[in-house]
Amino acid sequence: MKLQLFSDLHLETMPSVGYSIPVMDSDAIILAGDIHLGSYGIDWAAEIADKHQKPVIYIAGNHEYYRREYYKLTQELREFADGIDNLYFLEKNSIELFGVRLLGTTLWTNYRAEYGNSEKKKYQQYAAQITDHRLIKFRDKLFTPEDAFQLHLESIRWLSDELDKPFDGKTIVITHHAPSLKCVHPYYGMDNISPAFISDLEDYVLKVDLWCYGHTHANLDMRIGNCRLVSNQRGYREERLPVKFDSSLVIEV
Repeated sequence: MKLQLFSDLHLETMPSVGYSIPVMDSDAIILAGDIHLGSYGIDWAAEIADKHQKPVIYIAGNHEYYRREYYKLTQELREFADGIDNLYFLEKNSIELFGVRLLGTTLWTNYRAEYGNSEKKKYQQYAAQITDHRLIKFRDKLFTPEDAFQLHLESIRWLSDELDKPFDGKTIVITHHAPSLKCVHPYYGMDNISPAFISDLEDYVLKVDLWCYGHTHANLDMRIGNCRLVSNQRGYREERLPVKFDSSLVIEV
């Protein structure tokens, strides 16, 4: 199976420029979050699915939820994708394509990638520093670090259950947030906000063949055990990434 992978296109920062996915020899296209705000990204993904006439798998990033209520938007994205041929929105659900199992979830961070501060102090710090907790609504209030942690636990329980199911084929996991401390941005290392981007989930990484992610704005292609970890993030307009975004990247599983 051949896959094109894109994330963090941030079309909201360059609406007059847009982005066109190149036609490549691939079987499917993965969009691993932070494509655009709200439902604009999945609207664009529907156009890509129609133009390329191949499956497009969409994972929501944190930016999709800015100025939206978490549960309402998640349901909106799911219902929209259900009505479009070749478009799949994954949030704690899976699909099988070409004999390959694809498991998808945003996978909010557990905020536990650093130690030393009390849980309460860390949560207060992240609530003040991370934009997610000022711009995302969660039911009738702002989205808190505690909410992110609970969503993380839900995703991990779901992922663990799925990986325990027998499957005679390759398994791909697609998330927005990163699953290993090795995914940390090289310009910053493990600083005081790195836990907002990554969680230490290598026990799960070791159980899959390919893990695609985004969010860090630091592109990576490496192996942990038999699993290949790949990110291909464009980032913001004019942003300099440690490893250049590759619009023609094709991953074979």
